[in-house]
Amino acid sequence: MASQPILLQKVWAGNFALGGQLNSLDLDNSVEPVDDTVLSDVVSKFRPGRFNPSMSLSGFWDPDQGDGSIDDEIFTALQTVVPVTVGVQAGADGEAAYLSKMLVSGRQVGGSHGQAASLTIAGVGGDDFPWCRGKLLHQAQITTTTSGTARQLGALTATQRLVVSLHVINPTGTAPTFDVTIESDDNSAMTTPVTRLTFTQETDITAGYQFLTVAGPITDDWWRVVATLAGGSPDATIVVAASIISY
Repeated sequence: MASQPILLQKVWAGNFALGGQLNSLDLDNSVEPVDDTVLSDVVSKFRPGRFNPSMSLSGFWDPDQGDGSIDDEIFTALQTVVPVTVGVQAGADGEAAYLSKMLVSGRQVGGSHGQAASLTIAGVGGDDFPWCRGKLLHQAQITTTTSGTARQLGALTATQRLVVSLHVINPTGTAPTFDVTIESDDNSAMTTPVTRLTFTQETDITAGYQFLTVAGPITDDWWRVVATLAGGSPDATIVVAASIISY
């Protein structure tokens, strides 16, 4: 029997990396059963209904953080829809990831006297995307224009689409700009790449998060991230995850 993997999750929500404050997470992608029983049936029958995606993130609360901090942003993000990406292994390029759009529905802080203050963040499905299982296309701090490693995610049929989450973390520099695109090709060398998705330009003022999708059919099966940086000493961590879905 194979040994159970050790989870070393990295979590990106909106424009923040939350892994340094969390010690537990739960992702739920349950499906609502719909009663499909008719009079001639001797047992109840059900068909799959709506997805009910949700999340619960737990960890430690830091009350001394100022404006723009994780605590400040999560507090103001209540009732806001943000992309959430979870790297379920070490959070490295090419590893498995889960991504979705979550409505931040709850934030709790507290704990017993003399114990570390706890933080719990709750979220529910915030758009037409349940949790999607895919890969981290890119997860690195970059200071110059970068083409990521090509990943063979697969081609898209006419009934499929590619969904992609983008998180721009801690951007710095003098009037920096970050332009991120998703390219596809039919070979790992990306000799004839085609731009399939273009994110809105991010800056040190607007940098945050986006979630885009492109519909098939697309016969290319290799995909990569291209991040074009400009301005004085641009610097940011760019996190991109992608998944092919049929719903």
